[in-house]
Amino acid sequence: MHKFHGELLIGGMRLRDLEGELEDRGDSGTPSFAGRFTIDPAQRAWLALNRPYRLQLDDGRAGQVVLSKMDVPDGEMTMLVEFSGISKLG
Repeated sequence: MHKFHGELLIGGMRLRDLEGELEDRGDSGTPSFAGRFTIDPAQRAWLALNRPYRLQLDDGRAGQVVLSKMDVPDGEMTMLVEFSGISKLG
């Protein structure tokens, strides 16, 4: 996994300053990616599982993602959000 910094577009809103990890899961025929980032648990109200969002990275790449899991790990103050790419990250 590689670290990333960017933002998640939510309709007319944005979650800015996201920091997370990104993994390339593609093979030679199908570009695919997945990853995770953390947010403040109060931001959970703006997100839904299995709904598409646009992830924009600070390096200029962007792609559509679907959130697959949101959880606050034991002893943590932040919520871990896992996602899978549904478009090419380009």
